[in-house]
Amino acid sequence: KEGVALAADRVVIKGDIFLKNACTTGTVRLPGAQIGGSLICTGVTFDGKGNNALFADNMAVNNMFKFRTTPSVNKISLAGVHVGWLADDTTSWGKCIILNGFIYGNIAGGAPTDATTRLDWLDKQLPEHAGHNGQGADFKPQPWKQLAKVLREMGHAEEARQVSIAFEKRLREAKLIGQAPASWGTLSAWIYQKICRAGHYLFGLLTGYGYRPLRLLIWMVIVWLACAGFFWYTALEGVFGPSSPLVFQHPAYVDCQPPGGNWYVCGKLPEEYSGFSPLAYSLDVILPFVDLQQANSWAPLIPTPEAVWYREILTLFDWKHATRLLMWLETLFGWVSSLLMVAVLSGLAKRREE
Repeated sequence: KEGVALAADRVVIKGDIFLKNACTTGTVRLPGAQIGGSLICTGVTFDGKGNNALFADNMAVNNMFKFRTTPSVNKISLAGVHVGWLADDTTSWGKCIILNGFIYGNIAGGAPTDATTRLDWLDKQLPEHAGHNGQGADFKPQPWKQLAKVLREMGHAEEARQVSIAFEKRLREAKLIGQAPASWGTLSAWIYQKICRAGHYLFGLLTGYGYRPLRLLIWMVIVWLACAGFFWYTALEGVFGPSSPLVFQHPAYVDCQPPGGNWYVCGKLPEEYSGFSPLAYSLDVILPFVDLQQANSWAPLIPTPEAVWYREILTLFDWKHATRLLMWLETLFGWVSSLLMVAVLSGLAKRREE
């Protein structure tokens, strides 16, 4: 048949097939082949002459599929293929390969199992299948999930996590995050997509899409210390004062009041009153379920609002208003982080590990 180097459609072989140290011109066809042993392709030069070099859709190999060729081979179709073990050399795979439905039980024979090399392998799929064209209609998630599943079952947990994280990023690149119902209007769908994509990005930034929950703790520590440093500086500027009217209005402590005094470093403040601690204050703000008696005892000294709106807007840029705004933002971050941590650890934000 013209353009075909080997035609073995739906062939049934009880043993092994060896394609070794050969050169093929045209398509090697093995669609629907049932191979009871192994399929060994080593040292073969495949030349599909612009068509598929190897077309093996729905092929089944009970044992090993060994694919190590020189040079790399373009246009390989393994859609719906089932093999027991995959023993390959990723440099043998060229461009425009089809891996959708390719199922393998193990990666063996010294084949690479690191995430970087395997992700490069997935990127050799057709651009639309790999999600590189920015359109999700033809994106194929199965090869990503299959790779993560096999790596995890082989004990390469970290490599599997990296593949899963890369898969989430590719979903966003392919615009599959935030898909709205077809009945929605253009503006509503656009707003919905932007919100979902922003939330998905933050989910990845804070927790690695649920695969790195400890990253959230690191972010919380960073925010805690950064806000504590800001509160320490503004406390020295006289921004903070006691929340208790009995202390704030007591005539014995009038020297502690700004502008002449500073509540933070005032020596006349009674020792039994909880002193201001920037670290404890920031921790009290960021942890919604913890009460360190700092946020209740101390607060920014906010002046009375201006009657003219544009003057009130200008006050947002002073230290007092900036401190209050930072408190609000840190409180929101604390609530979001706490709920997100609970969701991840309890399985509500389920990982895509199936």
